[in-house]
Amino acid sequence: MPEIAEIPGRGIFFFKKVLAVISSLKVILLAAAVVALFAAGITTLTFTEFYSSIKPEKTVSDVVPSEYGLEYENPALQTEDGISLDAWFVPSGEKTNRTIVVLHGYLFDKNPVFPMADFLHEGFNILLPDFRCMGRSGGSYTSRGFHEKKDVAAAVKYLRKRNQTAIGLFEFSMGGAVAIMAAKNKGIDPVAADSNFAGLNDREKL
Repeated sequence: MPEIAEIPGRGIFFFKKVLAVISSLKVILLAAAVVALFAAGITTLTFTEFYSSIKPEKTVSDVVPSEYGLEYENPALQTEDGISLDAWFVPSGEKTNRTIVVLHGYLFDKNPVFPMADFLHEGFNILLPDFRCMGRSGGSYTSRGFHEKKDVAAAVKYLRKRNQTAIGLFEFSMGGAVAIMAAKNKGIDPVAADSNFAGLNDREKL
């Protein structure tokens, strides 16, 4: 039977060192795997939140101005980037060329803000559009303010064709921020914004 040679002292030390390195590598690899899985989970969650924020579930109300005893028209507004917006045009009780565009907030449609703007009906026509990707309007996503400026421009263009010479904006939440950005458009005055964020970078602070 062959003899088993003893491992010299240095050999044992080297062998133990190799085992220690291997053990350390296992810990490092395990930690890296945990970090990678955690990062993947965060990335997935962040993407999911982002997607749901730009393509939220639509809120569509069935109540219309006639249920408040008011006549109204249901025009389709066309934006410069080819999106059709559903809207209500509610003529004033007296003939006028003054119209207030009422803009709703994020995740809503035009219906909830109508009762809050009804008092304007005495001296103004009222136009209430649904923003893109909200209510009954077209559009595949919302930019939560940036591209919605085009929606306001479409409303103003429609009113100009109706010979409305005095156009104001009355808005809530996201609609307020859009109105402030859109107010640079000549001929829009006044602008009343309620509970809006100051700018696009402040949206998440609400």
